[in-house]
Amino acid sequence: YQCDWSSDVYSSDLGAASLTIPYAALLDDACQPYVFVVAKGVAHSRDVETGPVSGDRIVIVKGVKPGEKVVTEGGTALEDGMQVRTK
Repeated sequence: YQCDWSSDVYSSDLGAASLTIPYAALLDDACQPYVFVVAKGVAHSRDVETGPVSGDRIVIVKGVKPGEKVVTEGGTALEDGMQVRTK
């Protein structure tokens, strides 16, 4: 599993700073978008609210804080509470 070590913050066209993650990190369960956030070697499923897409990244309006480790590859094989090793 690969983690994105630093969530990016960029200025949107509206002038507000936005948190983004790789679009590939976003998963979907019955139309509810979610991601896996890794803390202390454990993956936690977290529902998110998304914003606009910018290239290969998507704005996360709610659910992830800047600097949190988000799984960017292999998320479909994870379950909430699984132990993971990060690269």
